[in-house]
Amino acid sequence: MVVAFRSVYRRNLRWRCAQSNAEFMARLATRRKRHTQGVVYPAARARLLRSDRRLGLDCCAVCARRKVLVACRACGRVRYCSKACLQTDKPIHEGACILLRQTDEAEGHASSSSRIKLLAPETVKWLLGHRTLVRQSWVAALIAADPKAAELSHVELSVLSYPLSAAWAASLVPELVPDARKVLVLGAGPAEAAVPASCWAAALGRCELVLVGPELPANARVSADNISVVYRRERYVRRDDYALVIGFNLGLTCPDYDWSDALLPRDATLAFFTNTEPELAFDLESPLLRRRVPNLIARNLFHCPRWRQSTTIANDLYRKHSWLALFEPLNGGWHRPS
Repeated sequence: MVVAFRSVYRRNLRWRCAQSNAEFMARLATRRKRHTQGVVYPAARARLLRSDRRLGLDCCAVCARRKVLVACRACGRVRYCSKACLQTDKPIHEGACILLRQTDEAEGHASSSSRIKLLAPETVKWLLGHRTLVRQSWVAALIAADPKAAELSHVELSVLSYPLSAAWAASLVPELVPDARKVLVLGAGPAEAAVPASCWAAALGRCELVLVGPELPANARVSADNISVVYRRERYVRRDDYALVIGFNLGLTCPDYDWSDALLPRDATLAFFTNTEPELAFDLESPLLRRRVPNLIARNLFHCPRWRQSTTIANDLYRKHSWLALFEPLNGGWHRPS
């Protein structure tokens, strides 16, 4: 009787997830982007079909011509071939212009994590327990809980968003509550490497954390506060004993990346983050997810606070790991708590 009930429950759960995914995809197909309004002008679209131009960056944002370009005087980040094109794009550009003026062109990561270490572990745990405040702004909630956080730069806050995002994903999986669990972070880079071990410990608790990426220190290990952080400069780790696999901006459908071996452990829960809704939509179609059951698709509460400019469309802005997709094992038995 119990087995039959679980079977019916899991079948209904998959149906509900499939329905929510279908509704999500339908909304995505008709949704106009928040800042760019999803507009690609007809003249630009025709030229993009014949070349790999970056609208508003190396060609005009309206017609995609590579004439003498003039930049927007307010932000200096979007380029046009004439005043006429600038006026045509003005209603679209206004929303992005305000944020582009607040966005630094130079990207980077915190070279020193000394100020991040000043945050008390209790503050990180408090953030994870007060999601109502976090939904409004996790940075504002962090500063209210610990005034020392006001000293952190935008780059340092971006670094801090990685362990907070990972902890939020882990908190949605009840079976990960026991101590001594093993967590794998795929495609880790300088941002994840800049996170102090004490912050990982405050966010994830007692566990063995393995970060894998080509830009990490070679086979280094750091221990602090009941956590062991291992850095491996590899493409993947072929192991089957991870309880949770986390990926930041994996690009599951991108031909430049191959995650098939890394995602072979079918008993591990998979949580991956994407920067934008279109990227999420592409990743949800990945064949690598066919043997896993979708459990949650939601906006990430702890997304990177910094707005960034797209490298293909100048008017398009995004924040790193803004969306979370959580997939349970095909034979798993947990469900998302209400």
